[in-house]
Amino acid sequence: MFYKLKIHNYILIEEVEIQFSKGLNIITGETGAGKSVLMGALLLIFGQRAESDLLKDKNKKGFIEAYIQLSNSNLKTFFQKNDLDFASETIIRREINPNGKSRAFINDTPVVLKVLEEFSHLVFDLHSQDQNNLIKDEGFRLNLIDTVAKTKSEIEEYQKHLLSYQKLEKEILGLSQENDKIQKELDFIQYQFKQLEEAQIIPSEQEKLEEELEALNHSEEIKQALAIAYNYLSENEQSVISQLLKVEYELSKLAGFYKKAEPYLKRIQSDIIDLQDLSPDLESEIENIDYNPQRIEEINDRLNLLLDLQRKYQVDNNNDLLKIKEGLDSKLQTFGNFDFEITDKKKNLTLLKSKLLESSNKLSQKRQSSFKTIENEILKTIQNLGMPKGRFSIQHQKNDSFGEKGQDEINFFFTANKGMELENLNKVASGGEISRLMLALKQLLSQSTHLSTLILDEIDTGVSGEIADKMGELMQEISSKRQLIVITHLPQIAAKGDVHFKVKKEEQQHSTTTQVIQLQKDDRIQEIAQLLSGKNITKAAIENAKDLIK
Repeated sequence: MFYKLKIHNYILIEEVEIQFSKGLNIITGETGAGKSVLMGALLLIFGQRAESDLLKDKNKKGFIEAYIQLSNSNLKTFFQKNDLDFASETIIRREINPNGKSRAFINDTPVVLKVLEEFSHLVFDLHSQDQNNLIKDEGFRLNLIDTVAKTKSEIEEYQKHLLSYQKLEKEILGLSQENDKIQKELDFIQYQFKQLEEAQIIPSEQEKLEEELEALNHSEEIKQALAIAYNYLSENEQSVISQLLKVEYELSKLAGFYKKAEPYLKRIQSDIIDLQDLSPDLESEIENIDYNPQRIEEINDRLNLLLDLQRKYQVDNNNDLLKIKEGLDSKLQTFGNFDFEITDKKKNLTLLKSKLLESSNKLSQKRQSSFKTIENEILKTIQNLGMPKGRFSIQHQKNDSFGEKGQDEINFFFTANKGMELENLNKVASGGEISRLMLALKQLLSQSTHLSTLILDEIDTGVSGEIADKMGELMQEISSKRQLIVITHLPQIAAKGDVHFKVKKEEQQHSTTTQVIQLQKDDRIQEIAQLLSGKNITKAAIENAKDLIK
């Protein structure tokens, strides 16, 4: 139960404290007195965003506090989920600072507005003046059906499958887009890969070719130098080997009586052997060296090809060309994998769609099973509210697409008059008819939810007289099961309250302030009489007010 509301420094309010009770709480007041200010404060409790211009005194902090007695043990799950301390007496608080920033608290623990909004909707149902049009909103209609049909578990199951389906759909779309992109590039990628493949690139080939070309371009010079070296080494009597053989001979003569000559002799002998081995190698190399214009042309062609490829792919060496080739090969492989992966995922998507359709049909059937009950309840209520020939029907169709809450499209059809065809409620209902229908729907919702408090702001728009009296009786019926707070301008409804508050505006020398006072017996008679006759209260209005209260 919502048992207390405190408002401090908010628009026209300096300080207000309202003690609500069980049953039917009535709030009245002249136009412009500040009833809308009161509703604005309540909307802040529901998580509406706050601005600094809402402060009466722009230099001071403002706040709104709602004190709630909790009896629904199911709410403990909400407190646990949001790491909040559960208390049977819970306080919601909104603070507005002069700098424009606001904060929200549940039991002194700071919370984000989304959490505050979620909690408020678990405790209150608030109907503001502009919400009569909600009856024309598909989301509202679907929520009404789901509340009465108690489809929470079916919706959760459906949304679980929907999430998996949408996730896989997104993956397939991403793969398909990547596949399309690669498909557009495929011919070019294949051309590049083929070009590099046919080039038969070897990692160290370029360096070896450049070395070979250098040798071929200097072949005569190399051959001449090698021949001279070979001559000096072994081809005449003055050759290096001949001279060393003489050295060996002289040292060998000392070997018998001069031991220190032995190591020198061995070194000379070793050098002679090395040079004798080198001599045929030089001779062979001379024979191999030959100027070959054809080979030079082949090498130049090959080097030109490699350099052209390097320029084309903007790299410096063959190793980088090979890396590019590997990358192109990987892309070609990936292209093949995309086709396989997309096909595989599409098979899984078909299976998921089957599960999604199954859960969607299950949800739809549960909803449809409640239609007759809802139609009968609404029909009974609107007939009691002055539309004895009224008819109300729920019509349903399934969309091909999967929405957040299923495939169902719900429409309300209505006529208030005998002999008239049922038509879509969006087109036919007047303001007074909408008000009565909305009250009937609120009554139905109050029977189907655990909400402890229902707040109605001028839901009686467009009605008067006997119909207003019947609406008041219906509000009394609702308030026997849950707390009901009603802002009204109709005396027939105001007279039926268990507690009556008046919003009034006081003009002071330099400011205007809104006050909320609880009316006692005589003051209440005066207020209802004023609602009946205006500012000039007549004796007849007084007597009429007394009769209404009785």
